Amino acid sequence: MGCELLVRSMGRLLAMLHEGQQRADAYLGDLSKSNALVSAMRQRNMALFSRTQMFESFKSRALMRYVMNMVEGDRIHDLHLDGLSFGTREIKEMLGLFQRYECFEQVYVLSLIDNGLDDDAVNIILQVIFQLPYMRSFDLRRNCFSYDGVKRIEEQLRDMDGVTGVIKSADGAVNVHSGNQLRMTLHLGDQLEKSQLTKDVDFTVDQSLSHADADPFLETAASRSEHPWTQGASASQRPPQKAVPDVSSVPLEKPTAAPAAPAVGGPPVGLGGPGNLAALNKKLSKSKTGGSLPDPKKRAKNRAKAGRSAGP
Repeated sequence: MGCELLVRSMGRLLAMLHEGQQRADAYLGDLSKSNALVSAMRQRNMALFSRTQMFESFKSRALMRYVMNMVEGDRIHDLHLDGLSFGTREIKEMLGLFQRYECFEQVYVLSLIDNGLDDDAVNIILQVIFQLPYMRSFDLRRNCFSYDGVKRIEEQLRDMDGVTGVIKSADGAVNVHSGNQLRMTLHLGDQLEKSQLTKDVDFTVDQSLSHADADPFLETAASRSEHPWTQGASASQRPPQKAVPDVSSVPLEKPTAAPAAPAVGGPPVGLGGPGNLAALNKKLSKSKTGGSLPDPKKRAKNRAKAGRSAGP
C-alpha cells in the first residue's frame, strides 16, 4: 500500500515537472520572439530617426532659402511665415541671416501665425523684438503660449528703452507706446493648447519597458495562449523567430563563380529551318582528328592518269 502511494506521488511530481518544463519552454520561445521583435523595431526606429533628421535639416534649409530670397528681392519689409513650422532653431537662423545681410532695420511686419511656438520660445521672441527696432506689427496668434508666457513678454516690453506704456486690448493685441506714438502691436490672441497640436516624436526609451515586468505577467492567466503553436511538446522544438533586416541595408554578396553561358539557339533559318546540323559536326570532327594531308606523289600519278585519259 505504501509503495503504491509512493508511485502515485512520484507520478504527480513528474507530471508537475513536465508541465513546468512545457511552460518554461513556451516562456523561452515567447521571450526569444519578443527579443527578435524588439531588435527589429530598434533598427526601424534608428532608420526612422535618421530620415526624420534628414527631413528636418531639409526643412530648415528650405525655409532659410525662402527668407534669403525675400531679403535679396527687397521684399523683407512684410515677412509672412505662417504655418511653416518655424520653430526656435529656424528663428535663430533667421536672425543670423538678418545680421549677415544687415537688414534689421528693414523689417516692418513679421507674422508667425500657427507655428506651434510655446513658452520655451519666449526668449527668442524677445530677442526678435529687441533686434528689430522698426518693426510695427508682430503677429503670434494661434500658437501655444500660456498665460504666464504672455505676462512675461508684457513685463519685458515694459522694461524696453523708450517704452512709456503697454496696453492689452480685449482681442489679445498688446500695443506698445512711446509717448503718444504707437511703436508696435504684438498680437497674442487665440492661443491654443499644446495637446491640440501634433505631438513630437519622442525617441527616448521608456524605463518601464523592462524584462522584469514580464515575469509577473506570465504568472497570470492572461499570459496563456490558445494558439496551436503553443500547444504540445513540439512548440519547444521550433527555432526562435529572427528579425528580417531591411533590404536596402543588406550588402550584396559577390558571386563565387561566373554564370553559365546561355544555350545556343535562335530563330529558324529560312522557312525550312536549319536542317540537321549533326552531320556537319561529324564531318568537321573527322577532318580535324582523323584527316591528314594527301601524299604529293599520289597526287602527281592521279594527274598523269587524268591527262592520258583526256588525250586522243
